[in-house]
Amino acid sequence: LHAACVRKALGAAAPADFVCPPCRLERVDEFHPPVGPGLLQHGYASSSSTLSLRFGSQVAHWRKQQWAVHLRAVPMSSGQLGGPAWPHRVQGRLNGRDCVAIEPPKHLHVRRDQCYNLTPLIKPGQNTLELRFTPKPDKPEEVFGVGVVLTRPRS
Repeated sequence: LHAACVRKALGAAAPADFVCPPCRLERVDEFHPPVGPGLLQHGYASSSSTLSLRFGSQVAHWRKQQWAVHLRAVPMSSGQLGGPAWPHRVQGRLNGRDCVAIEPPKHLHVRRDQCYNLTPLIKPGQNTLELRFTPKPDKPEEVFGVGVVLTRPRS
């Protein structure tokens, strides 16, 4: 929802720094801004669920343009623009092939969350991404916005 949509739905103003989840997914990585259609597909999932996203691709055209397809996630606990964030553990498959394995950080370490490049595994036409989330055992359930974004690198 955009701030105007929140205002209509709730009858109250959204916080001044509110950024809707689809826009946050597109803007989470300033070095890989969205290009073309930008957000190809997105969805919402709790940290103990599975999520399936289907999206089309024109992979030959995108590679020629040097564009990339990135997987991104943001926490829904905040409406502010920030960096990527993932559940405690994530396992992902794109078109039946392993594509993402995000493991919990080692004891007394911090994991640096990032966006993931799916371009090498993309096939022309329809693609299916399946993600399985596992929460941290001692943390309350969280909800994440997850999206597949068409990007181009910028230095």
